[in-house]
Amino acid sequence: QGGIQAARADSSWGSARDVHLTLAGETNDPPADAGPAWGPWVKIAPYRFTWSASGSRITTPKLQFASASFEGSWKAPVALVNKLQCELYGGSLSGDGSLNVTTRAALLDATADFDARSVAHFLTPAARRWLSQFDWQTPPDVTAQLRVTLPAWTNPHPNWSNEVRPTLQVNGAFSAPHGGAFRGAPVDAAASSFGYTNRVWTLPRSEEHTSEL
Repeated sequence: QGGIQAARADSSWGSARDVHLTLAGETNDPPADAGPAWGPWVKIAPYRFTWSASGSRITTPKLQFASASFEGSWKAPVALVNKLQCELYGGSLSGDGSLNVTTRAALLDATADFDARSVAHFLTPAARRWLSQFDWQTPPDVTAQLRVTLPAWTNPHPNWSNEVRPTLQVNGAFSAPHGGAFRGAPVDAAASSFGYTNRVWTLPRSEEHTSEL
């Protein structure tokens, strides 16, 4: 077990201030199915441990966080991330996640109210065009549950579009009580549940209140 504290940390991945890291672990009997198919995970299969991390003013080439903290644990074949709390782009992101190394299934349960337009560079061109139709002064509140199957650990160059995207499933809801606009048309408030599977987005329930034009 051990810990690290740093007033500032810099690396090729980015920089952060007020960094705190803790780690505690012990040996553990690995699962019977731990083998070559686990790729790099097989090296830590004989251990179990917990960790926590926090920092502020975190800057990476593609993301900036005012602050971030989370806890996690590993006991083969499952890695968990708990109590994720981030402040970014004038809002927040919180959630919990898990990864099963045997099935390669990754699960995320998240809540967010930051400006999604600030991370549009992570989206596909079609998703960016869809998002560009909306405008708001206060970002909507979003809750979502995501499930995806990651590529084989032994595949160093997976085709994410063909191998991973078809496995993505999303269920959630959003609420924009403070209004905004869609394609320039003002909207006083909007709310809906949504889903994504088989590369198709659905909005099974939506409520909109439009201003008089």
